[in-house]
Amino acid sequence: MKVYVDTNDNSRAIQRVVQALKAHAPKKVQFVGYPQLADLVVLHVIGRRDRMMRQAEQLKADGKSYAVIQYALRSTKTPKTADWQPLWKDAQIIWSYLPIHKWWLSEFEGVGRFEQASNLYHAPLGVDAKVFKPKTVTKFFAIATVGTDWLTQSVRECALAAQVANRKAVHIGSDLGNRGPGIASYTGISDEAVAQLYSDSDFVSGLRRIEGFELPAAEGLLCGARPILFDQPHYRDWYGDWAEYIPEGPREQVIDLLGALFKSQPRKVTPKERAAAKEKFDWKKIISEFWKRVL
Repeated sequence: MKVYVDTNDNSRAIQRVVQALKAHAPKKVQFVGYPQLADLVVLHVIGRRDRMMRQAEQLKADGKSYAVIQYALRSTKTPKTADWQPLWKDAQIIWSYLPIHKWWLSEFEGVGRFEQASNLYHAPLGVDAKVFKPKTVTKFFAIATVGTDWLTQSVRECALAAQVANRKAVHIGSDLGNRGPGIASYTGISDEAVAQLYSDSDFVSGLRRIEGFELPAAEGLLCGARPILFDQPHYRDWYGDWAEYIPEGPREQVIDLLGALFKSQPRKVTPKERAAAKEKFDWKKIISEFWKRVL
C-alpha cells in the first residue's frame, strides 16, 4: 500500500504523529511524497470541515482511500459530530483522542450506530520514552508551558501565577519577550533540551480550553513533571490520577488556583506512575494498532 501521511501543519504534536506513523509502519506500507501517488491519504483534521470534505471527495473520485486523524472538533467552527459524519462515514479509520462516540450519543440520544463503528479508533498520542525521561532531580521552575503565544493555552495564567507564588516559569515554543521577572522562554530547541526543561519543572501545563489531549502533558509526565489540566472528561480519560485538575473557569480563578498549587508541596511523579504512563503512551503500540485497523 502506498500511503501519504505528510502535512504542512508545523504543529510539534502533529509532526510527532507523522514521524511515528512512518517509524512504526509495517513493511507492506510504502510512503510516498505526493498524495497523487498514494493509495491511501491520511487527513490531519484540526478544523476547516468544508476543505476536508472537498479533499475527501476528490480522493474518492480519484479512486483513493483516506484515513482521518481528528485532533479538534468542539473548538472548530463546526463543533457538532453531525457536521463531521459525512467525512467520517467513508474513512478507512477515524483516530482521535477525543471521546467522539460519547459526544455523538449525547447529541443524538438513542442513536448508537456510531459508537459501534468499526472504523473508530479511540487512542491517545504517544511519547518517545527514550528521549522524554527524568534528567535531573533539582526543580528550578514551578511550571513548563508550551505554545505559540502569550494568550493561548493558558500560558499567561501560568506565568502570572508563578509570579504570585514567587516562583519561576519556563515557556517553550515562542519568545514571550519581557513579561516580568522569572519567566524564561525558549524557541527552536531540540527534544533533548525540551525534556531537560520538563525535568527542571514541578509541573507541566496541559491547560487548553474546550478540548484536547495536550502532548506536552504526557511528555512532561515521563520527565517527572506533574501535569495540570482542566477538569474535563476528555483529559481524565487519559491522565486519570496522574494529573492535578482545576476547573475550566475565568482567568483570574485559574491564576489563583495555579498560585495555590505552586505554593504547595507538589506530588512527585513516582517510578510506578512513570512506568504506567510509558506503557499507555507507547508510540509503537498505538501506531501498530492504527495500521492493523487500516490494513
